[in-house]
Amino acid sequence: MNCITNTAIYTCVVGDYDIVLPPLSKPHGCQFLLFTDNPRLDVAGWKTIPLASPKELPPNLQNRYHKLLPHRVLPSNTLSSIYIDGNVRILKDVQPLLDEFWSSGQPVGLFPHKDRTKTRSGDEVEHCIANSVVADTSRFTTEYAEFVRAGFPDPEGCLSENAILFRHHDDPAVMRAMERWWELVSRGSGRDQIPLPFALWESDISSHRFNFSYREKNPYFDRYSHWRNDGFLAWLRAYTSGRRRESRAHRWSAYGYSIFYKYYLRTQRQFTQRPQ
Repeated sequence: MNCITNTAIYTCVVGDYDIVLPPLSKPHGCQFLLFTDNPRLDVAGWKTIPLASPKELPPNLQNRYHKLLPHRVLPSNTLSSIYIDGNVRILKDVQPLLDEFWSSGQPVGLFPHKDRTKTRSGDEVEHCIANSVVADTSRFTTEYAEFVRAGFPDPEGCLSENAILFRHHDDPAVMRAMERWWELVSRGSGRDQIPLPFALWESDISSHRFNFSYREKNPYFDRYSHWRNDGFLAWLRAYTSGRRRESRAHRWSAYGYSIFYKYYLRTQRQFTQRPQ
């Protein structure tokens, strides 16, 4: 099966959080769409498109709006899509993954979580609380308690990592599940990993699971450092790490700069913690 014009590969970057790099390979006929609030952002291989989210949303939810709701933001002639985070680079033609997804007969394709398998306390919920990934960590326990009251079984392996999502977003059942996911994320913790298994379960949707983690070295994707609009040195770290799979020279450049950047951060912390 060929990747034709009704498939979109898209990303969304708000507030220069990530450096988007050109894909190293593009499936024939796929649209590559970059949603952003920066009209000057022009990346080879990507078509820049203004944000479609409500302007009153904070930056993190503007990103989630595009990520979670492809049926709202993508052109009406697209039926399937691959969402990738702004710091994920396509290295190789993903046509085999699209063929695998289409052949599975499932409307959603997900990647396994590298470190955890469930949303419950002790897995993803506890990790988010321990690492204070949001200011109000009580939202995680409240959110999960709501899922338990609804009868969510939290099966083994239900947790996924969501920097890459395959979807038949024109499927009405997928639309309902994505709308529910958006509702949970926008009024809850703002994190998307915990509510997705519940939204899929509640909507009675099964998913295809790819058999590798994109966070580990693989031929298709490379996930590199965020920029977070944190100055030139952070930009250079993200840029060099994003190009490390192009050649051996780029790999050594990224490795050397990563060491320098860690040393720089350590010396900065030591300087700021000095008694005055």
